[in-house]
Amino acid sequence: MYLPPHYQLKDQAKQLAFMEAYPFATLISQQDNRPVATHLPFTVDEREGQVLLHSHLARAICNGPK
Repeated sequence: MYLPPHYQLKDQAKQLAFMEAYPFATLISQQDNRPVATHLPFTVDEREGQVLLHSHLARAICNGPK
C-alpha cells in the first residue's frame, strides 16, 4: 500500500504510543468468495530492540449439519 511521505510516522516511540493507544487491528480474509473483517485485540511488547505484536484469533468449531 502506498503511503505518501507526509503521512509516514518514522519515530518508533510515537509508533509504539499509537499502537498502545489504539490496540485493535482488522484482519481481512475471505470466506465463500466474500470478504470477512475480523477485529483483533493486540498487545505491544518491546524486547531487545524488537517490537513484538501479540494477538489471538479463536477458531470457530461448528458441529451442525452442512
